[in-house]
Amino acid sequence: MPKPARLTVRHRTRSPEPLAFSSTSSENGTRKRKIDLINSIAKAKVKSKANLFCHSYLKEREFSVQTLEKYLPQ
Repeated sequence: MPKPARLTVRHRTRSPEPLAFSSTSSENGTRKRKIDLINSIAKAKVKSKANLFCHSYLKEREFSVQTLEKYLPQ
């Protein structure tokens, strides 16, 4: 009696293409500029939030000092 045919499973794998073949250098440059722009916007937002926090914290401290000074003997 003949043996049943064996089934083999083939996994489709993509071999990584070298960057030179996947996109042109000008496309890589454009992509890098876009990433740099996004990163600079993100950094500016973080810096802005940090400055806002520091400013509001200092204003709060200044207010509490002024309030305390009212009650201190002169």
